[in-house]
Amino acid sequence: MRVLSNVNIAGMRRFLEEQLPGQHMDFAPYDQVAQEFLDPSSPLNTERPKFVLVYLEGFRLFQQHSGEISEFAQAVDLVETRLKEVLEPIGAYLQANPERRALINTLAYPMSNGCHSLDRNTRFHTAMIDAFNLGLSRWRSERRIDKLIICDWAAAAARLGSASLYDERLWYIGRIPLSPRGQEELAALYARSIRALSGSSKKVLVVDLDNTIWGGVIGEDKMQGIMLGEDGLGKVYRDFQMQLRRLKDRGFLLAIASKNNEEDVDQVFAEHPMMALTYDDFVARKIGWNPKPESIAQLSKELALGLDSFVFVDDSPIERGAVKQALPDVSVPEFPSDPFTLNSWFESVTAEYFDTLMQTNEDKHRVEMYKADIRRQQESGKFADLEDYYRNLEMEMRIWVNHREQVQRIAQLTQKTNQFNLTTRRYDVSDIERFIASPNVRVYDTELVDRYGSNGIVGVIIAKIKGEAAEIDTCLLSCRVIGRKVEQAFFSFVADDLAKTGVKEIVAEYIPTTKNAPAEGLLDQLGFGGVDGLRRLRLSPGKVPGGIGMYCPDYIRVEAKAQ
Repeated sequence: MRVLSNVNIAGMRRFLEEQLPGQHMDFAPYDQVAQEFLDPSSPLNTERPKFVLVYLEGFRLFQQHSGEISEFAQAVDLVETRLKEVLEPIGAYLQANPERRALINTLAYPMSNGCHSLDRNTRFHTAMIDAFNLGLSRWRSERRIDKLIICDWAAAAARLGSASLYDERLWYIGRIPLSPRGQEELAALYARSIRALSGSSKKVLVVDLDNTIWGGVIGEDKMQGIMLGEDGLGKVYRDFQMQLRRLKDRGFLLAIASKNNEEDVDQVFAEHPMMALTYDDFVARKIGWNPKPESIAQLSKELALGLDSFVFVDDSPIERGAVKQALPDVSVPEFPSDPFTLNSWFESVTAEYFDTLMQTNEDKHRVEMYKADIRRQQESGKFADLEDYYRNLEMEMRIWVNHREQVQRIAQLTQKTNQFNLTTRRYDVSDIERFIASPNVRVYDTELVDRYGSNGIVGVIIAKIKGEAAEIDTCLLSCRVIGRKVEQAFFSFVADDLAKTGVKEIVAEYIPTTKNAPAEGLLDQLGFGGVDGLRRLRLSPGKVPGGIGMYCPDYIRVEAKAQ
């Protein structure tokens, strides 16, 4: 990772190392941003780090000429000039290095512009900051620079307070604009985006109820006595519920773990006029008197998600401590002591654990799909034979080749799928579009439908054809569908399709990570030969290798979808 800036932020190194352990940090001399991208001999071009962080201070971008601005048109021209100077070298670098990513910040307002009210009316310095930030998004969208990730430092500075993030003394001593806290918060901002790119965002928020999503204790205060409304503390909790609902709408899962009489809770959800949430907003709920760690462990099993995907929010320090001790993989943020700060606190929680870079159609329906998974699990208990249960599901796999309408979802799966993923290579939309456009690459994606409805797009295989061999670059499936022989059906289709193109051998490898152990035995299961490194599977034209360990179960119907 190489860090570039137009000011001195070398002190941020230790904070980045804490946030991203194992990442090598390399700081370029400051005020050499464009030169780094343009100079072929710079470390950026010779060492080609995976991530490039670019931090810009707005007053440095505009300081030299801001005093000359007297007309709005001049301000517009200066902003466009600065955008071009900054973004054209970055865009050219990313185009030449499609496997790299660059992260850049939005500009925060300066502590002082020296002109006060005059600035907004005739000098336009703060307006140029606004225009530059809007320009970053415009350039990224219009020029399709998907590998440029915009990190919203302006929003973070507004939320945290610029006075605590900047230090005039450090600026005059060493051209260091940020205080230690500012450097720490900036490092955290960049780290969150990198973790989102690496598929490390959390997936499930488990919440308590009493004194968490409403004020008071339902068992004692009854429905009429809890605080939930449009004034005072009641509005704090109602606004918090609305934040939870927005998180759900972004594609994350909500669940309940509460020690309560279920009848009391049912009444609140059914009858309280100020509830912003309904039971339908939650993928699952554990309401009773079981220990919270036990409830969360049950949720993990029902949802088929690792405990490291969970965040637990509870006002009780005793309950938080119990979960921390029993389930150390679950993230348990401290709860605010002042309930009036609940919503600003939750902003920091979502920034820390639930950052994401895209939203797909599957995200909008994620709760319904997971609820259907729970119903499938419940149904499976009625069958003594697993294969009879699979037949009862009436599964159908719909498979596309080079499915342009789903490039966002395909990219998202590569970024978020950790467990059943052979190589864990991460791609964005432009990468998938590049693969689809290549005559030597075939991108397969599959939707699984059964009697409970659609599971959405759940699998991706990317095959790179090299003569008579095809290399499996990516092979992944959502953990929600693992165990139904879906992987065999999917790969059978892919092998047959590749054989029809003249491919006689498929080459694949398993690259182990800390999370993808469930995929370790896939190549053996599919009949690949070899032990370590690249594994090989011989094909016959038009015939899937069903006789050597791979088969498409007859209880899964496979349908090829036309483009």
